Amino acid sequence: MIYFGKQLYLKDLWIPFKKDHEKIGYSISEYEWSEANEYYIWQNFVENELLYETDRKLLGRFIVAAPFSRFNLELDRESPGRLGQYIGWQIVKAYMRNNDVSIKKMLSLNAEEIFNKSKFKPEL
Repeated sequence: MIYFGKQLYLKDLWIPFKKDHEKIGYSISEYEWSEANEYYIWQNFVENELLYETDRKLLGRFIVAAPFSRFNLELDRESPGRLGQYIGWQIVKAYMRNNDVSIKKMLSLNAEEIFNKSKFKPEL
């Protein structure tokens, strides 16, 4: 998640004239769905202990391109794919807001350090 979050954060810097939904490759409605449900996506990741999980099957559920993300809930088909990338982006943005570091330094940090120091917590 953090790897893709770093890539998307770089897009924020390199192509600031593009809208966020374009940077991640979502339609406007997919991006709006992600924003509106960010708290619940995060809650699902935390409750199901997915943040430190290394099962490769999670890549297909939340990271790689797919028609939708797979939470194994009724709402799956409403969700856009790659929500793990979206959440990673939000974590990296929070890290950069809450820490006085250069882009170069952030890019060199491991995912765990970025996650722990991001203070990321979406609001309901």
